[in-house]
Amino acid sequence: MNNMKKFTLITATLAFFVSNALADEGVVRAKASLGVANYSSPYGTKELKSSYSTQGLSLAYILPSSIFVELGTKISGSSATYNAAEAFGNLVTTDQKFSRTENTLTIGMTMEDGVQLNAGYFNADTIFKLAQYGQYSQKISGLTAGVGKGAQINEGKSGSVGVSAVVALIDATNTDRFGVATNSDLSYGASLGAVYSYPINKNMSVSVDAKFQTYFISYTTFSGDEKILSSAVSLIGQF
Repeated sequence: MNNMKKFTLITATLAFFVSNALADEGVVRAKASLGVANYSSPYGTKELKSSYSTQGLSLAYILPSSIFVELGTKISGSSATYNAAEAFGNLVTTDQKFSRTENTLTIGMTMEDGVQLNAGYFNADTIFKLAQYGQYSQKISGLTAGVGKGAQINEGKSGSVGVSAVVALIDATNTDRFGVATNSDLSYGASLGAVYSYPINKNMSVSVDAKFQTYFISYTTFSGDEKILSSAVSLIGQF
């Protein structure tokens, strides 16, 4: 399934839910995050690795029926580098610039018992600079389905905790420094997450979360897991 078909499917699902619930008055939730991440991905017999800071933004619309739609983006810090000298020692002798951008669209529903079901679409673009030799890049995109569970502590006065699990079907494309692109076979992935949130007042809260993502990607010449271990602190406003 190509990216356009995936996006069309998600958009159609979004339109269905929203058109059936717009008569209700919902709330908007905005979240800004700062975090850190450790990344690794195979490249032939090598492994590309980076540790970097992250910035994230998300915006959600939540209906009284507990259906929600959320758009999110996360980017790596401008000073991020990767182990280029180790992976591409025949070309460069020092670590080089690294960048990653991930975008998500999620549609879901939260039940009265705190169980959350969701589905969505995501894409991620990772770029490995090679100084004057150009760059290597990997793009992945896919459809996701997930489940989560949240619980209040002391009736919410001491905050709340939540856990989540997501599975994904993905496509990937890697492009070498000569501009030659290779598409993956249909691949798959999963993520696990945990979060603690604490209320500041009626409309504001802070949260701390941790997440592990792994995507098994199979190309003709090599295969392996793209892995990301991340954590973040977020400020959340709901209006």
